[in-house]
Amino acid sequence: MAKLRIMSTNVWRCAENKPWWIERGLDCSSAARAPGIAKAYSETMPDIIGTQECDVIFREHLPKEVAKLGLNYSFITAGFT
Repeated sequence: MAKLRIMSTNVWRCAENKPWWIERGLDCSSAARAPGIAKAYSETMPDIIGTQECDVIFREHLPKEVAKLGLNYSFITAGFT
């Protein structure tokens, strides 16, 4: 029997860094979070990935980071989810 691995990820709708993160020397922007989420996908290798709170800016960053890791995912969107 074939197995299908499905992963759901809440990527947190926060495109730009926030002052309270900057004060702590941290970056919570989409550009900063996307590489870590892509790495999690490369380590777990799900067949299907669902995202929540994925805005247009994050959808620009995530495919690029996934491709850098050599993963072959297609991204389909129906808008903000």
